[in-house]
Amino acid sequence: LEGRAKVIMVLEELEDILGERRYLVKDLTGVDVRLCLCLLQLDVCYWDLFGMKNSVGYKGTILTCDKYPNLKAYTRDIFQLVKSVVYFQGFRQLSQMPRAIHFTRQAYLCDEANNGNMNCGVEGEMPSLHTIVAALKLPTCTN
Repeated sequence: LEGRAKVIMVLEELEDILGERRYLVKDLTGVDVRLCLCLLQLDVCYWDLFGMKNSVGYKGTILTCDKYPNLKAYTRDIFQLVKSVVYFQGFRQLSQMPRAIHFTRQAYLCDEANNGNMNCGVEGEMPSLHTIVAALKLPTCTN
C-alpha cells in the first residue's frame, strides 16, 4: 500500500479498537498520549502538508468532521490531560519548511535552472487552528 493509504487504514483500525475500549491498552499509557499528539498533528498540518486530502479513502479530518467519532472522543479526552503543554503553532513550524526553502531559493536565485519552483504538496491555506482547538473543547462521550 501507498503510505497515505496505510495512514487511512490505520485510522480505521484505531477507530474500531477505540470503539471497544477507552484506551489502546487497559489503562492510559504513554502510547495513548503519543497517539493523541500524532492525531493532533495530523489534523493541524499533515493532511495538507502531505497532500493526504486527495487520497483514496480520505473521509475528513478527525476533530472537525464526524467520520471518526471514537478517535475524536479519544483525542479530546486525552487532550484535556496534556493541553497545558501542547503548542499548536509548533506543529506548524515543520509544515512551513517547504515554503521557507522556496522563499530562500527565490530570494537568492539558488535554483535558477528550476526557476525557483518547488512542489511541496502544500496548496492553499492550512486549516484554522481556532477551528481545531474549538473542536477539542466540545463535550465528549467516553467508552
